[in-house]
Amino acid sequence: MFRPHNTHKLVTKEDPYHIHKTLGIICLANYGYRYYLLFTTGDMNLDNNVAAVFVGAHAALSLTSLIFHIPAMRNKSAPMIYPEYRLHSIIFALRSCICFFLTWHRCSIVYKFAVCYLTMLGADVVTKKYNPGNEPKSTTMRDMPFDNKIGGSEQRQITLMRSSQQIGATLYMLGNLETSFSPMFAIQFAAFLMTLVRKSIIDSTAWHIIYNLSLWINVFCFYSKSLPIGYVVFQPVVYYAFDYWRFYKCNNKNYSVIFGNKYIGWTAVFAAFYIYDKGAFDKKIANIFDDYYYGGELDMIIRHIFIIGYLVIQLQKSRGILNVFRLSASPTEDIHEKTV
Repeated sequence: MFRPHNTHKLVTKEDPYHIHKTLGIICLANYGYRYYLLFTTGDMNLDNNVAAVFVGAHAALSLTSLIFHIPAMRNKSAPMIYPEYRLHSIIFALRSCICFFLTWHRCSIVYKFAVCYLTMLGADVVTKKYNPGNEPKSTTMRDMPFDNKIGGSEQRQITLMRSSQQIGATLYMLGNLETSFSPMFAIQFAAFLMTLVRKSIIDSTAWHIIYNLSLWINVFCFYSKSLPIGYVVFQPVVYYAFDYWRFYKCNNKNYSVIFGNKYIGWTAVFAAFYIYDKGAFDKKIANIFDDYYYGGELDMIIRHIFIIGYLVIQLQKSRGILNVFRLSASPTEDIHEKTV
């Protein structure tokens, strides 16, 4: 699963001045530091000029990935970077950066709606360019290859779980500084993990397991002191409503053409958040909790319930990937670079 003896392959001639590598190290360290602060203090300490500079470094990291030559076609046997995925990764990472700065400058939530719409449109344009209608339709994340030891039904369940996580990532753009910043970790870390797969440092199963963890860590943003309890309660309600709207068609063949359309669904979601924001429901919900405060513990009890419940659900959905540990591992060769 892990082959650390291949780490020397990360040094390439395409980054002679080590700009991308240096940015990568800085950004990984920044993620570690911010999550450390979140777990120990309940605050990532992002509301300052130094943090803003580091967020700019994350944007630069994604953009400098364009210097690398990558295979023109998707590798169907292992998760590796290809043109469509790289552009999607850049677009969604920049979404986090822009929404972070919009939040930092306390701009209207309407601007965040616009950024999310533009992100979806940009991703669709990229998909149309690299996945024309005369070819079998695929998506960057939903068609990510798995180890053949993981069954088809288990693969579909894990894939559906990840699609739901993308809903949560978009909703996080409408929260505070922590929730705008945190989803970028999974986006950028997934690309790094794909590089490790290509260099035969990790295998496909390791990629899937670590990528899942990078998705789930976002839920701990609910610990953020500056994230209102109203958002903590309201966001999951909207999340599951949209998830039902978007993916109900997977279990029901009689859905209408409109049902499941992401643009219609997100328009409804943004309208709900606009009403929530303008109606000052943060304060109204907080007042309800103040009336039933139970010695000041109710706020954290609710946050713990949502976090634990979320993790239990995601682990249950991803249990299929753990089956590989019950199977005898077969020896593998460093073949990844030969297949691209």
